[in-house]
Amino acid sequence: MSVHERVDLRRRLDRPAAQPFRHMPSLDGVRGIGILVVIFGHFSAGMSDWAKTRLFGLSLIIDLFFILSGFLITTLLLEEWSKSGTISMRNFYVRRGLRLLPALVVMLAFVAFLPLFTDLPAKRTFVEIITAMLYVYPAAIIYYHNKGGTFLDHLWTLSVEEWFYFGWPALLSVIGLRPGTPRRLRLIVGLLSAFVVGCFVVRMIGSLDGASRLIYALRPDSLFWGSLLAIFVRKLPDLRTPTVDRALSIIGPLGVVGFWYFSLAVYQHPAGLNDEEFHNLAFRSWNYRLGMLCAVIHIGHLVLAPKSPWGRLNSWRPLVYLGQISYALYLWHQVLFRLFTEHIDVQDQRTLANKWIVGLGVLAVTLTVAVASRRFVELPALRLKKRFETVKPAVAR
Repeated sequence: MSVHERVDLRRRLDRPAAQPFRHMPSLDGVRGIGILVVIFGHFSAGMSDWAKTRLFGLSLIIDLFFILSGFLITTLLLEEWSKSGTISMRNFYVRRGLRLLPALVVMLAFVAFLPLFTDLPAKRTFVEIITAMLYVYPAAIIYYHNKGGTFLDHLWTLSVEEWFYFGWPALLSVIGLRPGTPRRLRLIVGLLSAFVVGCFVVRMIGSLDGASRLIYALRPDSLFWGSLLAIFVRKLPDLRTPTVDRALSIIGPLGVVGFWYFSLAVYQHPAGLNDEEFHNLAFRSWNYRLGMLCAVIHIGHLVLAPKSPWGRLNSWRPLVYLGQISYALYLWHQVLFRLFTEHIDVQDQRTLANKWIVGLGVLAVTLTVAVASRRFVELPALRLKKRFETVKPAVAR
């Protein structure tokens, strides 16, 4: 490649995307499949010690959600910058608040009344609600770790995403992705690449303490893998060649198959290990690390090949709808399941069969509540959210 060609490539890499990124049903669909797997994982872990200590791979679904969030948010921010020359931090935070807060507030309001008719301690419940509202819920998990544990454990993911929402747009604004400044884009790519590679190394060599525990708990590399994927997809038209297309057509399906294999694989639990030691072993396994890379490829395949067999499957309307109510499902499923299995004696739950009966009943209630949340809480807020949008969102999350 000549010097002139290299300079031209750098200029093309900094141009706006050839086509704006629009709504993709397959991304809603993969979110729908993902939330079903999350619900199954939580329900089965709550009913069976075997499931709790063998289905560690389902944790990769959380990484998939984080990668998808990093991808979508970065894509929308880059498109806003290319259209307006700036990123409106006010509009961005208002959009995130309208998307996430209304449904969360309704669920937390419900939880606030639980100490009145269950054995949930009022003080701890109040602390959990406040830390969840302020998106610092991991602090509650740490504080109550040796004091009986917490009730709303699943809300740690919302806190982590919110930290990303606050920090990442601000960093892009400080660096300034202005047209004609490809060096700044390369700086971002370099920083992100160094970060995710560093996290990968720590995952390989670290045990669950120090930096390794932080990565396991907060999954920052998953969010930034999504950001890197957004930049790659945005600039791919300028790099596309027949060789690149052939490679992507092979790598994409392999990534999809690999991700679900590593997610659903049974992780062996050696005798004599407690849960924390087992999590340390599984987290550092090649199964989990390769599953992370496959998750990135999985999302990329859906974006670049929406008409592929897997893309069409994920665009199936029931899965798309599940993806659209996935936020409400995530908020409510663990609350209702733990309420009926741990804090309300609805029937004799000593037998596995009765546990599954209760679990299926709770699932039906959760679906009903999620549909109501979508219709009466989230959609009105989303209509208001459109007033603050610069580009059309890829999915309603």
